[in-house]
Amino acid sequence: MNLGVGGGVLSVKSSVLGLNSDSDDVGILWHPTSGLGYDSEVGGLIGAKITFPERRSVVLPGELQDKGYPRPSYLFETGYEPLLPLTIGQLIEWAAEEYADREALVSVKENVRWTFKQAKEKADQLAAGFLAMGLNPGDVIALWGFNSSYFYLTALAAARAGLILAKVDPSNQAPELRHCLNKVGAKLLIAAETDVTQNYYKIIHSLAPELDHCAAGQLRSVQLPELRTVVMTGDLTHPGTYHFDQIIKMATPEGNARVHEMQSSIQPDDGTTIHYTSVLETTCQPQKQRLFPNCFKPQLLNFLADVIFPTFSGPPKWSGDFRHTGYAYKCNVATSHLLLLQLLVVYTMGLQQCFHLKNLIQEVQSKQSLKKGVPESSLEESFTTVGKAMQYVEFKAVDKEGKMVPMGSPGELWVRGYIVMLGYWGDEAKTRETITAEGWLKTGDQVILQENGHCRIVGRIKEAIIRGSDNIFPKEIEDLFINHPDIVDAQVFGVPDAHWGEEVCLYIRTRKGSDVTEEHLKAYCKGKVAEFRIPRYVRFLDDFPRNTTGKVDKKILKEQFLQDKEYKEVNEQILRKLIGDKD
Repeated sequence: MNLGVGGGVLSVKSSVLGLNSDSDDVGILWHPTSGLGYDSEVGGLIGAKITFPERRSVVLPGELQDKGYPRPSYLFETGYEPLLPLTIGQLIEWAAEEYADREALVSVKENVRWTFKQAKEKADQLAAGFLAMGLNPGDVIALWGFNSSYFYLTALAAARAGLILAKVDPSNQAPELRHCLNKVGAKLLIAAETDVTQNYYKIIHSLAPELDHCAAGQLRSVQLPELRTVVMTGDLTHPGTYHFDQIIKMATPEGNARVHEMQSSIQPDDGTTIHYTSVLETTCQPQKQRLFPNCFKPQLLNFLADVIFPTFSGPPKWSGDFRHTGYAYKCNVATSHLLLLQLLVVYTMGLQQCFHLKNLIQEVQSKQSLKKGVPESSLEESFTTVGKAMQYVEFKAVDKEGKMVPMGSPGELWVRGYIVMLGYWGDEAKTRETITAEGWLKTGDQVILQENGHCRIVGRIKEAIIRGSDNIFPKEIEDLFINHPDIVDAQVFGVPDAHWGEEVCLYIRTRKGSDVTEEHLKAYCKGKVAEFRIPRYVRFLDDFPRNTTGKVDKKILKEQFLQDKEYKEVNEQILRKLIGDKD
């Protein structure tokens, strides 16, 4: 099932509907002015079956190429089906009708199984509970913790109630949590009880000790001035907080009816989720929160049928389109190669080049005779491109003036389409700086768009370190260490890593006579930053290499580090573990 914003059509693949695999794809027309679409009285979608044309790529006409016009760096895949402005809340209702008795959620650890109908009913109860607490569409609620049925249900309920869901990183510490909540003005926080490394309530209480003396829903905290309600999902009872089940019990028939009525007023362009790009207060710089529209990436709706939570208590550090893992089976690759191919997928999803790791993998392969069954072109593409252009989205590479460069030439990647965020929360200037008046989002990545539709990163204008699915900004970590009394200067950059794609490397200059150690510096980070932001590698120098302008040359530092014996050994060990050492 594919879905998105624009075009006026909800398209449903026959395979998702359970129709014969030879059937044509069918769709439901949705057009506000034609009378086709959602009927609030019937409570379902009304439409007509249609057959869609084949997917087409936009290319420069041959006649123009023959006249010497260079093909510009522009890619646009039209996709198989048009798109529909259906909100997430409406999609939930549609799924509950279409797949009523099919399982929507299986949480092994919690021993929970819900059908689509049950998930929708529970979500509406929770949404009605939110409204009963005084929350209104457009209010921000925050979610903090690991995967669970509570969080799955909260995401659905927030969409049904028109609330904006801010997802806080489960590994955040107190300063980071405070910044996340205050920046977006979150009125309600739903948190897990504990994790492998976190006691969530203890951290919340350290920021809001007023919980000891207030009624649930009546918090007035000095450090969290906008937060009014704390909801815990664990079995314990804490002063000043609600239990998750209490919110559901607040629902009334009138509240449920209001939730149903709201679905026609919530718009696809309304904000639905906030994603944090960076959280570290020691930088004294405003953190950026990206607000996304109330719509889905079409490809991700192939997962609509089932969500299965694994049996872990800690948060996953990488997520992507899991259909990519099917690549190994489609290529009939032997079982011994699956981990290697999954590793390549991680790098591809990580949007980065890993030439050093490529050489290392090839070296390990040669020792283990793993090349059979892994096409060389696939290995090359996995390490030199970030995949092909998505359907329904425009891509172009531009020069400093914003003009398209010839195809195959380097330029900054700009993107336009339904996937583009609405903007940075509370920062109109930053939004205008990032998104043009024509709707193009400037990614800050230097890329080469290729004739075959692939995109190759040749460098990053921004210096963000992408570790798994997390962005880490060097200046944040540098400022943290600059505040250490024994450190004169700190330089941070990313280095290729066989597991996460990139890891944080820290070079420091200490004050004369200091005996600070690597272990001391890592311990210094505890409680100040999330675990994944703590530098994996720490090196000491008396002075840093500098360029002609006197600025520290991180390129030279990185080149020196990549020759580090310990670094090479660590990554080779990781690769051996992932691939399976047969020596």
